[in-house]
Amino acid sequence: GRRVNSDCLGVRRTQPQTTNRHSGVLYRRIGAGENALAPIRHHPAVVQDTVQLRRYLEFEQMVPADIPPSYEEHCSGYFGQLDDRRIEIFAKALVSARHPVDCFLVHLHGEVTRVPMEATAFPLRRDGITWDIAAYWKPPDGQRAASEWIEALKTTLPVEEDGNYVNAMDRVQENSVRHAYGANYARLQHLKARYDSHNLFSLNQNIRPARRLVTGAAVGGV
Repeated sequence: GRRVNSDCLGVRRTQPQTTNRHSGVLYRRIGAGENALAPIRHHPAVVQDTVQLRRYLEFEQMVPADIPPSYEEHCSGYFGQLDDRRIEIFAKALVSARHPVDCFLVHLHGEVTRVPMEATAFPLRRDGITWDIAAYWKPPDGQRAASEWIEALKTTLPVEEDGNYVNAMDRVQENSVRHAYGANYARLQHLKARYDSHNLFSLNQNIRPARRLVTGAAVGGV
């Protein structure tokens, strides 16, 4: 398959005072990828290295068909630049976490940004970073601390007005879905009205069908 010029880095922080686990996916030319990974592969703190060349389809099929229930709180978003302020906010949040945390950053650039935004539903066709953070908790009383930690991060981390990676979004309201699809949302509403006017497929990040006037003209809204 075709390689996509997009860099992904995932970081997992376990409980304080324990060994951190770092996982990552790197999409780029083989030689450039090996050069980028070389300092990490030879770092004295690395205890296991399973990074290898894989086709994208093989990577996707590594996800199990049946995913067991998990207890986690999420936040995600998009910004045009991973600047010093955002790096500091991420670093302080990860250090302060009293529970396991996953941090996933995807650098969007190259081929993905050369596709016109209106060509697909996916709106992030400009250079930038899409990110997702998950805080894991244990029942019966761990959810509150994880949720408060996520909310604190959301209130301090500056993000762009429009844009999010829908697959990484947690339980959200319609305004967040509009925010994720940006300028594409109205067009997707009209498509939904055409093929699913009763909103049968309404789970996950739902796009509500555009309402239609008696005359048949489509208007936005819910």
